[in-house]
Amino acid sequence: KKIKKALLKKIPFFKRIKDIHLENFLKYCSLKRYKKGEIIFREQTLGKNIYFVIKGKIRIFKKTRAGAIKVLSYLSEGEPFGEMFLFLKGKRTASAQALLDSEVLIVNGNAFQRFISKNVDILCHIIFTLAQRLRKADEEIKSLAYSSVLMRFVFFILDMSERFGKREGRYTVIDFPPITHKEIAQNIGTSREVVSRSINTLEKLGYVKYESGKIKILKKDKLRRFLL
Repeated sequence: KKIKKALLKKIPFFKRIKDIHLENFLKYCSLKRYKKGEIIFREQTLGKNIYFVIKGKIRIFKKTRAGAIKVLSYLSEGEPFGEMFLFLKGKRTASAQALLDSEVLIVNGNAFQRFISKNVDILCHIIFTLAQRLRKADEEIKSLAYSSVLMRFVFFILDMSERFGKREGRYTVIDFPPITHKEIAQNIGTSREVVSRSINTLEKLGYVKYESGKIKILKKDKLRRFLL
């Protein structure tokens, strides 16, 4: 599929780059569609490209030795992924999967490195992105300090509400990703059965309401106090 400059301009990384530079850069880019659930790249494979989400949602995850999945992050339109190999050569440290039907811009890694060496704005944007993800990793480490699964679940709810929550009247609703028991378990490192018990506990307290793959937060202040 032919790529136009206008598409690149929609990505924050490229907004301030002059058209003449983008024209030359386009020949190193390609677009690819991925079906829901399709793997884009796998952990422990060699990194050769950097990717940008054009449409859809992408899930970044790792697999434990026991085969369990730990979700690291969810990415939306305009966000890059697979960028670590630009600085740390070697194999991928995580896998990427289309959580919904998605369209992804794929950029040749060597060409991108040459491009950023001449465009400081993009290099700064990458460093900023890495810093944000480092902060997110710090938050993940913080969540591990909570001794109970219930507290980790509350931390997950509050984090997701900040990133993907939608206002519905007086309440905040989280419906992305589809909040299934399995998805929650893969985020907080537990089983679906334990997730069910955690949901029941918070519902009985009147803090949340779980229905049809989404969580409605009824008392966010109470959830915050739960972690103190």
